[in-house]
Amino acid sequence: MIPTKHGHPDVSMTSDTELDFNSALAELDKGLRSMKPGEQCEAIVKFPALFEKYPFPILVNASFLKLAEVFRNGTNFLRLWILRVCQQSENHIKKVQNVDEFVKRTFSVIHSNDPVARSLTLRLLASLAPVVPEHVGVHHSVRTALDSFDAIELQAAITAAEAFASKSEVFAIQLFDKIAEKIQSLSCPVETKIQLLPILKHMGSDAPTAARVRHICEELLEQNFPQALNVQTLDILTTFAEQTTAQVEDQVNLLLRRLRTDPNRVVRIHCLKNLKKLAKKGYLWNKEQTNNLLEITPGELNQIEEALVLEVLAELVTNEGVNSLDLLPDSPVHVLWKTYISANNLKVASAALRLLSHLAARSPVEADSFDLILETNRALESLLLSPTCMEQAEVPIGRTLMTKTLSAAVELGRINKDVCTLLAETLGNRLVDLQLGYTLSSVCEALSFLGDKYQLSLLPILSKVNLCISRFICDVVEEEEKSRLKEQIMVRLCVLLCLAHHGYSWQAESLSTLRLAALHGNYWSTYRIARACARYDHAQVGLEIMAPLDKILSSESRAAYIQGCTELLRSKSMLLSQEGALSEKISAAADCCERAASHLKLVSEQGLITSFIFHEEYLKTRAYFLIACGQLVATLKTLRTAPPPAPAVALGAGGTYKDDLLKCGRAATQLKNSVGDFRRVAAQYESLYESSFDADADTLSQILINQHYCLMFARGIERTALRRPQQGLFSEEELAFEFSPDLPKSLSQCCLEVRKAYDTGVKVGDILRNLANRPDLLPVSHVHVDGIMSALQLVLLSPFCIPRFFFQALQSTTVKLAVSPSSRLGNEPVSIPYGTLFAMTVEGVIQSKGIKRCRMIKMVKINVTNQPPLAKGENKAFDDSKHLSQLVRADHDYFSSEFILNLASPGVHHLTIETALIDENDNAWKTGPSFSLNVRSQDDPTKTHVRQSSTPGSSRT
Repeated sequence: MIPTKHGHPDVSMTSDTELDFNSALAELDKGLRSMKPGEQCEAIVKFPALFEKYPFPILVNASFLKLAEVFRNGTNFLRLWILRVCQQSENHIKKVQNVDEFVKRTFSVIHSNDPVARSLTLRLLASLAPVVPEHVGVHHSVRTALDSFDAIELQAAITAAEAFASKSEVFAIQLFDKIAEKIQSLSCPVETKIQLLPILKHMGSDAPTAARVRHICEELLEQNFPQALNVQTLDILTTFAEQTTAQVEDQVNLLLRRLRTDPNRVVRIHCLKNLKKLAKKGYLWNKEQTNNLLEITPGELNQIEEALVLEVLAELVTNEGVNSLDLLPDSPVHVLWKTYISANNLKVASAALRLLSHLAARSPVEADSFDLILETNRALESLLLSPTCMEQAEVPIGRTLMTKTLSAAVELGRINKDVCTLLAETLGNRLVDLQLGYTLSSVCEALSFLGDKYQLSLLPILSKVNLCISRFICDVVEEEEKSRLKEQIMVRLCVLLCLAHHGYSWQAESLSTLRLAALHGNYWSTYRIARACARYDHAQVGLEIMAPLDKILSSESRAAYIQGCTELLRSKSMLLSQEGALSEKISAAADCCERAASHLKLVSEQGLITSFIFHEEYLKTRAYFLIACGQLVATLKTLRTAPPPAPAVALGAGGTYKDDLLKCGRAATQLKNSVGDFRRVAAQYESLYESSFDADADTLSQILINQHYCLMFARGIERTALRRPQQGLFSEEELAFEFSPDLPKSLSQCCLEVRKAYDTGVKVGDILRNLANRPDLLPVSHVHVDGIMSALQLVLLSPFCIPRFFFQALQSTTVKLAVSPSSRLGNEPVSIPYGTLFAMTVEGVIQSKGIKRCRMIKMVKINVTNQPPLAKGENKAFDDSKHLSQLVRADHDYFSSEFILNLASPGVHHLTIETALIDENDNAWKTGPSFSLNVRSQDDPTKTHVRQSSTPGSSRT
């Protein structure tokens, strides 16, 4: 029987953990009290690691109070290290509960006669600005320190002033007069004015103050100050314009005017950079401003400025500024990109090509758009053929430029299939000509994006891909960096082969090349090639490549992981095998999935690699799905080979049975069981979806599609074979055959695997719909059996692509819980007196990391379930548990909530605390940890006394 739900291990703070951080804090406190400066410093620098390991307020608060005491009584050297701890612990400093006491202890050093001690205090207070933004005493000390004649203290005061001005609007407004006075003063050094200017960008919340700030900055620009001050002033004005859209037009005019009149090239470059920032609000630009930018003659600019002008225009076109441009064939913008498209400087040529691609993608006239697309294709080919540009593309800045250029080409390829094929052929033809380098790697990546958009665009270039792989197999590279780059390029070329053959039979040449690449690569490259085969449904090829790896790896955990992946690939290859009956192949494939889950469970238990909860549940759910399919195949096979007995059919035809399904005998019961199995598997997929907060959108889409496969089969059997709608048990809407899962993103933006799986679901829906529209058939006829069997085979034999999250997590989110009060003796219950309310505090810390954020946490939902005790002799006939829930917002990475429970019934109450994450789209994800707590409510003393009094005593005679 298929289980109805699966469990997740609890991740929470226990009493043992509490003892651990108490002992760790006691050890560091011992070091702080040492008389040796070295031991004191060693203890201080260990506090950030302690906060990361145990990020709970009770520990953070106690630690910072101890550090504050050392800061007050210690030397400047110890104060410096405490300052470093506070700066490194910005996310944890908000958890300090006794803020006033912490400020009191550290603030006393501000009255020291040592300017170094005062400067360290000011910098420490700057790190406390998010906690005490409105502290009047600190504001006064910062304003006073701005008049200091000591350079170190003045610099620290400027740092503190900027920190508090960014957090407190009141302080920013009060500070304006002093900052303005110092900036306008002739006695104030230019270096100090440059340091003071960034404070002004935090004074835009008040309209009059913002106007005064802009007036002061414009006066500074009119005076003959050094370029560093002019650059800083322009940056401040641009920041103000970005914050308030009303100043964008004036700031653009100011920057254009400085660009034409200022002879200093550094200032002009910064003007163009600021114009690029304001171009993100391109809808606010007018034609006069864009014409002024285009009127700048090429001879007046150097190459950096030329590239920046092109980048500003490209940013304008991207951000709805195309309406302010004249797009006629001989317009200035077209003349500009034609002038620079063949430049020998990569920065200039890349910027011109990006401008051209954006114009082609957003041209309002279709004919002009196609001409621009052809121009973009020719320009891209010319860029890849330019030896000078290719040489510049190998340096770090050139790599970034080439990546941006190819990204713009890929974005252009999303217009339609013809454009995608054209660009793919252009890039593919250059694979053999390009030398080993980062440009070749970027071209391979761009081709994979184009192939994912339109798979057939890769078919014309397969011969070039095979030739390029063969060339790298024969090449011997001794340099370590180039050898690593060679392996990366070979893997990406093999990915192109897997992507091009997804859903198709392998060409002999491509298959031979792929096997040679896996044989000649290092172990990591071999694994990545096998992983690509798994992701693009080349199970047999991936099995051949991955199977030998488990005998090579020395680590037991990694070998178990490889064995799990191998079993998963073997599961799919068995379904595609030409030998054996379908039921036998399904059973063998389910066994392989169960063995794969066992191997990955072993890896999780060892704890040497990251958690494999998703992998285990995914494999188990896949196994349950195959078991359900096997049971359905057995039922359909029974109906084919052993039809209902003649008496049952006669009784049904004679009207003896009120239900026509009874004439089908035992097969009707088996079909009903199959409906239940598929619905339970669909529930499993739904639970897996809700627990996969860190999964990427394509992985979630694949889970949803698999869930809808199960629902389609359940509805199909009910609608076609069991005829439930005619019995009024289900609504027509519930039994609809429209395959339309609610995907996280639109189908056109999904990857190739998701789109093909979606097409399979649509075909299954069409088959089942055609069966449902045949009311003339018997309750269960051979037509029904053949139709359901064909739909089942279509799903089982369709491409089964392992999702990306199975191999790679783009983000990792962990929630740690701490519940107080809690027992210090393991599972011993917490005792409370009779008749009192139980107050419980739930605290948690969210730890997130990753290369890309798939979704953000908006709120945390905390659910508390109270299971009251049973009275003597009472049988539990119904669920009498009580549920409470709260929604709390996480402040950075910390959240807290309090519950008051009325535990009136004497005995042991079982409390379960569970958390769920709410993302920015208000979707709930049941991925948080759970915590169990037993609370003993003591008996009523009056009732105990009555029971004792009513008990007959024994007497001796």
